[in-house]
Amino acid sequence: MLQPKYYTRFRKFSLFNCHYMFFDTEEYLADSLFIQHQITVKFQFEYASPEGPYLAVFCSVRKKDEDEFLEALQELPDKMLLFGHTDYLQASTAFFDKIREGRKGREPLSEEGERKIFLQRYPFLRVNGSDASCLDELPKGWRKAFGMEICREIRNALKSVNALGEYTVLQTKEKFGALCWYDSGAPDEVSKIVEKYTEISKRVCVFCGKRATRITTDWICPFCDECLGTGSAETRKPSVSIDEYYKTENKDEGRETCEAIGTSEETEQESSA
Repeated sequence: MLQPKYYTRFRKFSLFNCHYMFFDTEEYLADSLFIQHQITVKFQFEYASPEGPYLAVFCSVRKKDEDEFLEALQELPDKMLLFGHTDYLQASTAFFDKIREGRKGREPLSEEGERKIFLQRYPFLRVNGSDASCLDELPKGWRKAFGMEICREIRNALKSVNALGEYTVLQTKEKFGALCWYDSGAPDEVSKIVEKYTEISKRVCVFCGKRATRITTDWICPFCDECLGTGSAETRKPSVSIDEYYKTENKDEGRETCEAIGTSEETEQESSA
């Protein structure tokens, strides 16, 4: 009898992280196991099976936490049984084999296809019934760094209070170097999540998603050293250390100082809100 397959490790070079794919459900049953084992998992993207309720979840975990991560995964089949997913191992093994056998020579999923899957998962991002997503308005670096995570947490929070159908995102954008997330029907749980990622965004490069080290003081945006050195129009602005910028006790006073020395582009940034 073939060994059931519900996760795999990828051969991808990294000094600190290892990369995995495992099968989960829309309830994200594995998340509670990771919490119990006190490990941090960085979720990257996911694909839904067209033949069942299962998701192929791609993620990474610190190498020092890999043993605990695998212990958590070993408990996943039993948890699936507890929640009534009796065909988990059979379905995930079949889907896993299908991916491995049929992947060769297949065209990768298009950007449009990925967006459709994403909007099915997070319908509150849909713009006026179209195939456009409010998340598209965010800087690329922020979408890469925490786009999936903020949507996942919001969806889980909405489901926990039975408010998924009442919530919608109106607009997302960058303003003064921080995430601006406008929505409707947000319970307190969602507001706290948005506040958390607003603070996170202040120290994430808007270009690449890495930790920001500098912040421009003309058009206020966070950048890492590498992206600031590209010489593009956005990065050829006066900048200061991001730690120095946020060390100012009076944030409003610091912002007024930046506005006083700014150009008309600063006014444009403020008026675009």
